[in-house]
Parts: sequence; structure tokens; C-alpha cells
Amino acid sequence: MMKNKSEDQLLPTCSNKPKPVVLITGGAGFIGSHTADALVRAGYCVRIFDCLDPQIHGEDRAFPSYLHSEIECIQGDVRNADELRRALRDVSFVYHFAALTGVGQSMYDIANYVDVNCTGTANLLEIVAKDKLPVRRIVLSSSRAVYGEGTHHCPNCGVVYPPIRNRNDMEGDRFEVFCPICATPTRSVL
Repeated sequence: MMKNKSEDQLLPTCSNKPKPVVLITGGAGFIGSHTADALVRAGYCVRIFDCLDPQIHGEDRAFPSYLHSEIECIQGDVRNADELRRALRDVSFVYHFAALTGVGQSMYDIANYVDVNCTGTANLLEIVAKDKLPVRRIVLSSSRAVYGEGTHHCPNCGVVYPPIRNRNDMEGDRFEVFCPICATPTRSVL
């Protein structure tokens, strides 16, 4: 497994293979690493790009040892356009999982969360667009902290879209979702 390649060392092993190259930002995390392994098994050349945040990956900032040996691992930050541009070389598909995810911390470390999650995503999209890269598809990952509870069904009102649950309910272990119209308990349509 290739690890922590510097700018001068980056000669992508994926570029030498006839199969499509998939970049996974945040690929050293739980979802990204398992996605990477599944994509290798499906026949793709996989490149992981991750900052290896010590809070998640420990002070040694190492890529997971269980990753498939054919996965190309590059340490870098999505906020750094030059690093991200190099990681995007020869890429056909992108899974964008790079993000800070701790909802609790996001309440007091707001600027950092906005910087990583918003600027990082903007960098990715801007580089692909401005450099006219041949990326065929980008999969953006998110959570209900961003997009809400989703579609629910109320027995009285039918299909409803409840707002994000409030903090008092969460802290009080009240997880049931109620209709925003009549306050009747709902069920998820998913």
C-alpha cells in the first residue's frame, strides 16, 4: 500500500492500469475504507485521499492496516486545492466522504467545520469544473444533520416533512418524530 506520498513522489499507480480510477476523499474513515475495499473487489483502481485527523486516526496518523494492498493512499487535505488537484489526476469517479462529523463539536468549532465541510467540497467541485477534469460522477455524502428527518407518514395528515429534531428532545431521550401539522407520532417512509 502506498502511503503519505509527497508532492514530488506522486506518480499514481492507478494511472498505469487500464481500469477506472476512483478517488475517495476521507477514504481512511470507516465508511470510506470499506467502500474502497468493495470497489477494489469490483475491479476499480482506488485512490484514498485523507488528512488522517489525529482525533479519528490517532497521533500516528496512519492509514488503516486492513486496507487492500492495491489501494493507493495519499495524505492530504481537501481544503488544499493543490493537494486535491494532484489526487484527482486520472480520476473517473469520486466518492466525497471527507468531512468533520461530530455534531457536538460543530456547535463550538463552527469555523473549522464550515471550512472543512464547505470549503473542502467547494474545492473539489471547482477543481473538477475549472480544470475540465474527466470525472464522470461525484457521489456526495451527508447526514440527516444536514438534510433533516426525511419523508414521514402521519396517520392524520399523510406525507409530511418534519423539521430536524430539537435539542431538548434529543437531550431528554425523546426520539419519536411528530407531525409538524398535528403533532401526531409519524413513521419514516424509508
